[in-house]
Amino acid sequence: MGGQLVAGVAGQLDGPSGWVARLEYEILPLFAPVGTNGAIAGFGYGFEYWRSGTDNWGLSMPLPLLFGVRFAPVRATIGAGFDAFLVDQVADDTGVGFFAPLALASLALDIHGFRVGAEARGQYRWQFDADDHARWQLGVFIGFTGEQRGPIY
Repeated sequence: MGGQLVAGVAGQLDGPSGWVARLEYEILPLFAPVGTNGAIAGFGYGFEYWRSGTDNWGLSMPLPLLFGVRFAPVRATIGAGFDAFLVDQVADDTGVGFFAPLALASLALDIHGFRVGAEARGQYRWQFDADDHARWQLGVFIGFTGEQRGPIY
């Protein structure tokens, strides 16, 4: 289990760029044991807010599946999933959406449970009552990884 705080730049196709902030958690049932290298697999969930100019903003709950490798101290993951729900306002047009697809890639240093890294994310935000739009994000993060040490009984 772990968590991270992400901050970065965000933009939309044919729209202004801005910023994004996200608090995210992860549960990785497949994680190479402490002191070893190997595979990573699991899922994440979080809460995200973005803003691009005065009348472009949104919030969502991303839920990606994560796959990757750890070669201490480096950790790399890719993922795909969806925003369980979202509310976006683009050019004064507000919409609500569900299950909007997303994809991500990240690279981090993971040393003794402390993690720092960068990620790229793409989303297609389909929604009711407003035009759908594609979004991109580039962010840096700081986080932690809490590892199980020893057998689980």
